[in-house]
Amino acid sequence: MSVKFYDIKCDKCGSIEWDSKEGNYYCRHCRDVMSDEKISRELKEAFRKHKQEIIDNVSFEVNGMRAFRVDEYYTVVAHGGEEALSCYVEEYGITPDDELYEGVEEINPEKSRMFYPVSEIPVTRLEELIELGHKQEIWDGDLCISITKAEAMKLRNETKPYILSVSSDVL
Repeated sequence: MSVKFYDIKCDKCGSIEWDSKEGNYYCRHCRDVMSDEKISRELKEAFRKHKQEIIDNVSFEVNGMRAFRVDEYYTVVAHGGEEALSCYVEEYGITPDDELYEGVEEINPEKSRMFYPVSEIPVTRLEELIELGHKQEIWDGDLCISITKAEAMKLRNETKPYILSVSSDVL
């Protein structure tokens, strides 16, 4: 049986193709045997990387809705990409034919920040954020504090699609 381990290369020839026979792995090209130590170390590392990739790509949801980047400025929270686009078009009148439109892309809101109005955050949570040193600024006439978009989604806790924020890339 031939197997490809994309993260494990043969020490002799650099191949990633391995043949398996009776529990041993042999390089398909030079027939070098992969040591048990290498199998253990390399496979553990490969599985760790794969697990982290899965964790990084997991969708964050609040009420079944996820965050979508629709253009360079706005994040829309909706049940899916089509619904996000429809909310965006309805709110701003920008269609997929417009030059501002860049396509709908799901984002991980835990890795993106925004300014959120201080007046809409429960007092105890606001005190925690200030203690943690979160940045406060006047944004669009309101005193705001920098939080993750995931936290903003939890605070809004809505069930219908909505525009969440201006992109943190612009901030």
